[in-house]
Amino acid sequence: MTNTIKIITTAIVALFIFGCSTKPVKVLPARNFDALRQSADSVNSPQDEISPYIRINENNCQKAYYKEFSTLAGISSLDQVKPSTFFFEDLMGKEFATSQKTILDYLTGNLEAASFLTRSAGFASFSHAPDTAFTNIAGLPFWGSLGGTDIFSFSTENGKTVFRALAEPVNSPFWDSHPWAGQDSLCNIVLIWASDRDNPYSQTINLKKEILKRGNSDIFYSFLKDNKWSQPKKFDISSKINTDEFNEISPFVACSQIAPKLFFSSNRQNDYDIYSVSLDIDFQNEIITPQGEAEILPKIDQQEIGSMKINTRADEVFPFVAYPYETNSPAKEFFVSSNRNSEPHPTNNRADTVVVSRGGFDLYMFPYSLE
Repeated sequence: MTNTIKIITTAIVALFIFGCSTKPVKVLPARNFDALRQSADSVNSPQDEISPYIRINENNCQKAYYKEFSTLAGISSLDQVKPSTFFFEDLMGKEFATSQKTILDYLTGNLEAASFLTRSAGFASFSHAPDTAFTNIAGLPFWGSLGGTDIFSFSTENGKTVFRALAEPVNSPFWDSHPWAGQDSLCNIVLIWASDRDNPYSQTINLKKEILKRGNSDIFYSFLKDNKWSQPKKFDISSKINTDEFNEISPFVACSQIAPKLFFSSNRQNDYDIYSVSLDIDFQNEIITPQGEAEILPKIDQQEIGSMKINTRADEVFPFVAYPYETNSPAKEFFVSSNRNSEPHPTNNRADTVVVSRGGFDLYMFPYSLE
């Protein structure tokens, strides 16, 4: 009898030890891109996934104009939206990605954002773009550079993709990045981007070691007509798009041809959140007029499991609304890059299940009504 009790006791202790040593089950946060996709391939990774995009099918700019409300652009789906880590493989082909992996990694690491106008043309921003010596050695089609981070146009020339830095007044000696590009039916272009040119990212410190100046970025815009860029304009503070002391970054415009709505990210509440405001885009007079004041989208704590809110107390950047917008459902696919739940958070007192993202910034998708 004593031996039987010992055996049972030993089994219970072993079971308890085994149960306590079992690693908790990891689940993705609500609306994480990978959790929504049917594909077994993961889009999110331990790296940061930023700047979601769709590469449309049309190379003709007048046909591409209809991408927002026509199936000419291809029906939007979770398999079409990708983060910037896929940009060069998409644009230059898998052969380039395979044969030039070191160069590809370098370029991807310095890519800050990308925006397609047609299948093979658009705009992208790079920090520390390849210099002339590196370009010549690697045979890369990069031309020009003005500041530490610049905006480049990309297009196909003689069968090859070529990147050219935009000249002043669009680029400046300072930080110019996060371009969004739209067009009218005549293929005139409007570019909206973030820049710190009016208050560069630098610090002024007095003799008491007090920081007097930190720098901040704002959102600017310019029009391209007859191959000439208009003088960049900054959105007025009265519209609450820009602020005097905080950063405004990663602009994106949905429904640009019908009822333009600007989404952007700002850290005016300490963490980065997504804000929105309606716009009137006037190509003829080359001016954009905000219709009202920018407002923050609904926000919750990042550890509220199962939440459908776009903003959290973590950082949300790079908003993107997948097109086409003319569908039977009022809910559109709203994408955002967020670092919510980058640290494991238990879902119950036993801590046998934890919520944690793939990496730092992951892509998330939410149903969102543009109405």
